[in-house]
Amino acid sequence: MTPHAAAPRGGRTLATHHLTVDLGNTRCKLRLWRVSDDARPRVERRAERATRPGLSADLAEWLADHAAAEAAFVSSVAPPELDAEVEDVLRTVCGRGVWAPPEPGVDVRCRDPHTIGLDRLFAARGAAATVGASAVVVDAGTALTVDALRVEPGRAPAFLGGAIAPGPALLARA
Repeated sequence: MTPHAAAPRGGRTLATHHLTVDLGNTRCKLRLWRVSDDARPRVERRAERATRPGLSADLAEWLADHAAAEAAFVSSVAPPELDAEVEDVLRTVCGRGVWAPPEPGVDVRCRDPHTIGLDRLFAARGAAATVGASAVVVDAGTALTVDALRVEPGRAPAFLGGAIAPGPALLARA
């Protein structure tokens, strides 16, 4: 085993350090993971930054001081311009590349599908896998989202749309 590889899984060699980036509407959450010889990932470092203009400079500084990531995995609901800035910073730091999450596995059946964040689509996919039936999916984080999910035999789960409102903390401050 080389110093830069962990135990192979499914024919792949895992990076010993990888970075996960959750780029939300209000916060960017970073986790630097270390995969040990037993192939169990553990968080070594964590950071949280405001999602705002100038975020990419903050990330570059944090990564220069703290991260030794070989690969980065990004999940984002931020505007495309900010996505591109963050990915540019990550590409300069991570030797193996930057990966976006896989397709969420739901059929998006709303008027403007490009406006739906991946967080909502993955929550719907999780609900479909857990419940196995049509459902209303509620997520109370920074924002409160309420989404409709239709599950029909032999078809991909259908995301029908929903609503977004301020989350509990924002409502309490208001």
